[in-house]
Formats: sequence, C-alpha cells, structure tokens
Amino acid sequence: MTTVHRQNEIHLFGDFFPIMGDVKIKNAAQLAEKQVFGDFSKESDQVLSSWIIADQRGGIGVLEIDEKIHGDRVWFSTSHISTNGHMTLPNLITDATNPGGADLQVVIEYQNTLYAVFGDKLYRRVEGSNTWSASLGTLVEAPTDVIVHKSKIYFACGTDFNRYDGTNLVTGASLNAAQPSRFFVEWVDRLYNLDNDGQMDYSSNEGVGWTADALSSKPSGSFNSLFKYHDGASPKKVVIYLGTKEGLLEHDNGNTSWIDTGLPLPFHEHACKGSVWWRESAWIPSGMLIYKFDIGSDGPTIMPIGLDRDDGVPPAYSGHITKLLAGHNYLYALIDATDEGTRDLYGGDGDTGTGNAILIPATGFSWVARYDGHGWSVVHVGTSSETAILAGTLATANDTYRIWFGVDNTIKYADLSVSLENPTAVSTSKFAASSENITGWFDNNESTATKLGIELNGLFSSMTDDEYIMIYYGLDYDEDTWTLLTNADFPNGKITTSGQADFVFGNYDEGIAFKAIRFKEELIRGSTNTLAPDRRWLRLGFLPVLPVRWGFTVRVDCRRNYRFRNKKAMTLALKAALETQTMGAFQYRDGNGAESHRVKIIDMPGAEIGGKEHEGIFDVTLLAL
Repeated sequence: MTTVHRQNEIHLFGDFFPIMGDVKIKNAAQLAEKQVFGDFSKESDQVLSSWIIADQRGGIGVLEIDEKIHGDRVWFSTSHISTNGHMTLPNLITDATNPGGADLQVVIEYQNTLYAVFGDKLYRRVEGSNTWSASLGTLVEAPTDVIVHKSKIYFACGTDFNRYDGTNLVTGASLNAAQPSRFFVEWVDRLYNLDNDGQMDYSSNEGVGWTADALSSKPSGSFNSLFKYHDGASPKKVVIYLGTKEGLLEHDNGNTSWIDTGLPLPFHEHACKGSVWWRESAWIPSGMLIYKFDIGSDGPTIMPIGLDRDDGVPPAYSGHITKLLAGHNYLYALIDATDEGTRDLYGGDGDTGTGNAILIPATGFSWVARYDGHGWSVVHVGTSSETAILAGTLATANDTYRIWFGVDNTIKYADLSVSLENPTAVSTSKFAASSENITGWFDNNESTATKLGIELNGLFSSMTDDEYIMIYYGLDYDEDTWTLLTNADFPNGKITTSGQADFVFGNYDEGIAFKAIRFKEELIRGSTNTLAPDRRWLRLGFLPVLPVRWGFTVRVDCRRNYRFRNKKAMTLALKAALETQTMGAFQYRDGNGAESHRVKIIDMPGAEIGGKEHEGIFDVTLLAL
C-alpha cells in the first residue's frame, strides 16, 4: 500500500506531489443560508428550521406527513380539530341509558320527542329525566329502517311492518295484510317500501293498501339502502335511488324499473349502507370508503372522499360505515369496527352465492366521524371493543339539536351548534373529560437524513390546575414508545398555565437526533364540563443535519522535479486528474489509513510560468464523497 511519509507531501490519483504549507480541512456539507422576509412570524428564526402545528382542519388519516401537502393533517385525534388555531376537547357525550338491555336498532324524532327501538321493543324518551317510558309495545321483529310519514312512524321489520300513531302500535297484517319491509322512503306523498327480495311497492293510504312498483333482478339480500336524490335533468327532479351491494340504481317511475347510474361497485357486504343526500351530492359508502356522487346532464361525477383515503385509520378503528347522517354543518358517519364472520360472494345479476369470505375480526372500537367538506374528524369512540354501532339520527327533539347514536350497548347523544363552530367561542359549550391528538410522522421530507430537535414551543389558553395538556414525542417510527416533555415550570409535564410554554430536548439541553418525529397531546379537564384547555399552536425548532463531507485544499508545488518525475509531468498529471470523470485516492499522512479518502478534484486555480518551462503552483480543492 502506498504510504505518505515525507513532510509536505501528498499522494493524489496515483502520484506523489510536493505541497506548500498545510493541508486545509473543512466540512463541505453546508446548508444554504436561511433567508427571512416580511413580517416576523413563528418561522422567522435565523438558525432553526420549524414545523408549525396550528391548523389541523384537514383532518385525520395521514400517518407519514408530506409537509408540502399535509400541513393541516393528523394521524388520529379524538380532540376538536375543526377550528383553525384551536385544538381543544370535543363535545360532551351523554349516556342516555338503555331501557331494555338489547342493542339500539333505530331512533327517530316524532312530534318533538325522541323514540327508539332496543331489540324489538319501542320506547319514548322522557326529556329532563334522562329516562325512557315503559315499553310502548313489541314490534314484529328488530327493525331495519324507520320513517315518519303523514304523522305516523313506520318501522320496517322484515316479514311485515309496524305503524305507530302516538297511541297505538299496529302491524301491517292488522291493517290489511302483512307487507314485507326492509327500507322506507317517502316520495310524491306516497310511502314506498322495499323488501329483502328487491320488490318495491308503494302505499297512498298510510300502509293499508300497497301497489307493486319496480322489482330488482339482483339476488335476495343484495339491498342496503333506499333514499332520495335528484336525477340531474334540467330542471332537476327528485327521484328514488336504490343502494345495492354492487352499486347504485335509479328508479324510473314511468317504467316502474331500476336503471344503472354509472356507479358500479366491487361487491361489498356493506356497500351503499346508509346512503344520503347532503348539500348538492349523494354520498355512497362502501366499507370505509365514501363516494361523493353528483349527477348532471353530462352524466355522473364520482369522487372518493371516505376514511380509507391516504393512510386510512388505525386498525383498532377500521371497519365499515353503517349509516350516514346529513347534518347542518357536517356529514356524520357511523363506523362499525366489529364486523366478523363470512359473507356470500355473488357474480352478476341473478347469480347465486358462489362462496364466502372472512371479513375483519371483531376486535375494534366502533365510533362516529364527521366531515365538513374539507376533512374528517372524530365525534366519539366507543369504550368497549366488539360492540356494534347500528343506528343514529340528527334530531331537534325537545327543541335541542343533537346527534344520537347507539354504541357500547346504550344510546348516547351530543349537543350540536347551529351557529359558531368554534366551541371555545360558544359560552354554552360542554366538553368531554379528555381527548388525544396524534400527529403523523414528520421527517422534513427526508426520511433517511438525521435532524437535531432543539426545542418545542407552544401557545396555550384556558389552562388551570384542572384543565391541562401533556405532550409526548415519539421517534423514528417506533409505534409504542412515547416520551413525556417536561421543564422547570411543568416538572410533571402538565401544562397548567396559559401563555407560551417552551421545552428543550435531551439531557442538559443537548437536543435529540431523529429521522422522524411525532407528537401526542393529551387534553384533560376537571369536574366543570364547560371548561376546556385550548392549544393554539406548536412549533418544533430543529436543525437539519447533513452527513459530513470532508473538503480539502492543498497548494501543490510543480516548480521543481520530485521523486524522479519532472515538473512538466507533475503538472500534466494534476490536470489529467482534474479532467477525469472518476474519483481517485488521496492521502496526506502516514498511519493506519484513517487519512485516506476517495476524492474528486473540484477546482485547481493556480499560476503558471510562460515560455518553454512547464511549472506552476496550484491551489487544489478536493471533495471526499
């Protein structure tokens, strides 16, 4: 091995050269100088780079953040994240109790009062006492749908239906004859129903008599919803739509038939369940996916919107949408995370089942989500795994706007606002006891490069000893390990004082190296449900850390012959090394090889003597790669 052992000598690209003075060394890997323009902001630090967390209205569903796209997204959050510059506790969820023990099947507002069926028993809510009446009667069987038509409630109960007028609960059989019913819809002052075999009939006399209408050719049990939406004509007309396990059909009233809408779906047991008309579109679920369906004179426009987008949701909350609710400010989705077992697999129209397939295991937590046209957030997550969520409604019973839903083997509700959506600005807001907000992984768009975390700053309001926030961080895609941030003001990690709080990373403030980082915020309130902590923003201050790239500068003396080579040969060899497209070896010190590098000559300005002699002095810049 070639070894440099003379003073003021280097070995470069296979040749020895004499040098003048020392070998100058530097780290050539330098970040571009940070430029700050305009007014002062949270990102104006001249040295540190910043990740700002303030606007999270883009909603849940992003596990690994692309900072250019997902600046307003989180991975999962049970906090209120729908207001820019405010992250606080969500709405208070109240347990309205279960009067019968069985699961909630349907719930509906009728005559400014809430009615619900638990199992096959009908109950009326007694407002003000958080109780229910004694059972008002037993239905034919557990209902699959409910509607108010001409001042009466109708319950679809499979082999027949029930009708309730506020006093009497009767069956279709007692009115005239049993009428198999799975879904109801009201159209042109008639009550339409669909049975399990796809036969749609209508009644013009409150369920006493029925007239046959359209019949679907799809196999029995293929039907998941019946709802109204417009037909896209000019002028638009409201028509009936049928949601099936393979797509969406439109009712052709003139020919009493079903026609294709241009939204075929891969077979899914829960496709089209709870489809609804909200704002200007029809919203069609299929598993965790939701199609935003708009139809016009040029045909349908279809856009996927649902909770399966990007990275989806954590596995514990994955399942299928059972119902959509069209609200004042939000579209609400009920997600059942407990579906287990098998389902039939069908081919085309008229085919019978050809096999079965296992769906997801029943180990998740059912929950309620909401969509504001921009992003998804969480209303409530059930506390018991393996309990379904089947029914819900938006109602103004007792003149109070609420969302109602059945989960954890009971029925729950939350008061909803019809004015401001920022709960911290509404004096009557009531908040849940706790929540959690988990960001996606932040890597500064460079997942393999190391960053040095220096500090985390945050601005907080409405903080007290009882209303506080705790912040944890996780590193480098470790899904299980969280480290609590503390400082001298908050040694237990509980941020209990309003204003700006500052945390530094690492022991003795030396910072912490990371390739990716994320944060978890736990929000807690005390016994007063009208108080809640409010996190306004967070700022991570960090330094990108580039891998060291050694650079060298040497002054090569080609004015004299050296080691049996003349000065002309040395000059030409040096120029040839500059022109080569490859790297070469560089050594300037004897020893164990630690000072040997593979380098590229970047530049070699110098001074040459004119005339016949070939000699000069060159300042050679080398970059080790």
